[in-house]
Amino acid sequence: MTKKNITLTFGFITAAIFLGIYIFFRKDFVEKNYIAKITKSSASVENLAKKYLLSTGKTTLLPYQIRSLLTSITETYPDTALVAISGSDYKIKEVNRTMFVTDQIFFIFQKEYSSGDITVPDNQTPVFKVYNYKHENKDISSGMYIFVKDIGQYKIAVAYPFVLDAKTLTRLGLEIFLIIILVVIISSFVYILLGPKESDKDFGQERRQARQETRSDSPAFDKASTLLNGKKSGGDEISAIIADIAEKSGASSVFLYSKDNENAMTSIYGDDGDGIAEPSKTLDESIIKELSRASAFLTNKATILILPLKNNGALTAALELKKNQPFNRADIRQLKALSQRLIEKIPVRETQPLDTDSYKEALRELIEKYHLNGNDFSIVFISCFGEMGVLSDTQKKLALQFILPEIKKYIGRNDKIFEYKEYIALLMEDASSSLAKLTTQKINEILSKLRFKVDEQYSRLVKPSFSIASTDSGMPPEKLTAYALKGISQK
Repeated sequence: MTKKNITLTFGFITAAIFLGIYIFFRKDFVEKNYIAKITKSSASVENLAKKYLLSTGKTTLLPYQIRSLLTSITETYPDTALVAISGSDYKIKEVNRTMFVTDQIFFIFQKEYSSGDITVPDNQTPVFKVYNYKHENKDISSGMYIFVKDIGQYKIAVAYPFVLDAKTLTRLGLEIFLIIILVVIISSFVYILLGPKESDKDFGQERRQARQETRSDSPAFDKASTLLNGKKSGGDEISAIIADIAEKSGASSVFLYSKDNENAMTSIYGDDGDGIAEPSKTLDESIIKELSRASAFLTNKATILILPLKNNGALTAALELKKNQPFNRADIRQLKALSQRLIEKIPVRETQPLDTDSYKEALRELIEKYHLNGNDFSIVFISCFGEMGVLSDTQKKLALQFILPEIKKYIGRNDKIFEYKEYIALLMEDASSSLAKLTTQKINEILSKLRFKVDEQYSRLVKPSFSIASTDSGMPPEKLTAYALKGISQK
């Protein structure tokens, strides 16, 4: 594992352990603090009830006085969920509830309390009850702390929902944040401690080993040479060019990438300063897209430079250089000139996924199948460049390198895609108009997110438009193309 991966793994494990310990011990403190808070609140409720009873000058309360007392309690102490007044026999005379209590909990509470199932140790100690019920076919559990107070010949039951207030939640959030900061600090120390071990390696020995493993008769050298142009002499020429680039730029490592497809680039040659490394590195899709529209790509505080290598405007390869000091503009200009020598040495790979069959021939085959088996097919015309201003053929070709692979993701295996004049044409086999419409919706969603630079100052989003013609409309299949073309030209 690399130093970075070791540090990340250590950080995740440490964070999990610290948070586990924190939750295990902290939850008891949170509950104790909450119980202390509601115990104080229930004592206040008890005092309020006693004062009210004393103010009447009687030992019993009339119904309207009981209701007045309950209203006063719930308004003064809104954190209560439920307040009930009963006789000494636990038969409820009046009860008030708040939004915390559902009808199901309300019914269960009254039944349990009236039957004497809710018993508490003393006036200052609550009992915790969990109420289970169903809501919209879902099993729900709700917990409440219940106090029972003796007020003269009456009993008052006060229930509190187990909820955390904003102050408690803020405190818990800050404590967890401090734990994360502590883990980051510890992980940073681990990363620093791992540094010397890596820097103490004998890089000269590693380079000699790499050179020995990749000598001219080794599989790695043969692989690199074959990928480049199928013969060792080509690899030797590229090796000489890369060595010259590394020497003049002061780069400690150089990697050459070749384009596998529209979304992938794999290193076919690598030189760490003293030999050839086996091809194994890849470039991210995001970097490939950036290289297609940019002249250079800098990363890692400008100490890593990736130069696109283009043939007739199309991205075919890339050169990655790394050194200890940041690259400046003069370095980039020099390296651009030096890297041009590599382009003619790298064979151009097929990057356009277009079918080479003619549109008319493919359409004729679909029409024959339709007349034989009656399966519907659809024709879709797509306009991608109408909203992007005037584009050159090279600009359109570069844009299609990204557009066509995205379209291919949403069409069937037997469907075909063509460049038809200024449009993109799809021949969709065994596809009704509804299926074709659904496909265009998906294509439109992905293409509308693409943006292309049309000149030095402006870039444009792709705003595709579509025209669909299908045999399920009753139209003769021979007329579908004309109908679809007319539809797309009018948009």
